Amino acid sequence: MIAEFCGAAAPDIPDLTHCPTCGAPRHNVAVLKRLLCSALLLPAFAGCSATPERDARGNPKIERLTEEALARLPAPEPKLTAEDLVRLSREGMPPEKIIERFQATHSRLGIPRSEIMELGKQGVDRKVLDYVAEAEERARQTDVAEALAGRDAEQAREEEQRRELYRYPYWPSPPYWGGYIGVPRRNWGFFGYW
Repeated sequence: MIAEFCGAAAPDIPDLTHCPTCGAPRHNVAVLKRLLCSALLLPAFAGCSATPERDARGNPKIERLTEEALARLPAPEPKLTAEDLVRLSREGMPPEKIIERFQATHSRLGIPRSEIMELGKQGVDRKVLDYVAEAEERARQTDVAEALAGRDAEQAREEEQRRELYRYPYWPSPPYWGGYIGVPRRNWGFFGYW
């Protein structure tokens, strides 16, 4: 077409509507992205619209386990103590099994590292001692982080309460500018004040 108007040979203009290697038609990527996002978000919005059953007070109904179902649940395995570690080591249980059991029961000894190392003199394997010492240190760090987070949340809550105390209670919120709540708004000019 360009050659017809210019009278010269047309330069090589790449065809952007088809793939240069296989010749397949290209699709509009923006439209495909929108369709994909819509298809993924639709089930999420549909799930949010489902409401749970409610009781007489309007609270969500909670299905509780029956006594028989509670009786069938396995009893939780007791947490391991320092004496249990010594006993299991003397019984010949492999260190890997002791570590797995310590992990599974979410045990915590709550003793200092020096006392943990004293267990080695009573026959506890070095691998078990190293793992228990690391687990105790991680637990201490978690306790400190939780305490700091709780303190920060409490300070933020107290700050918000202080701010609420000092807000002027007689001025209405923005939809009511120009008059008090319950008093009809007068036409006092552009801003409602004069």
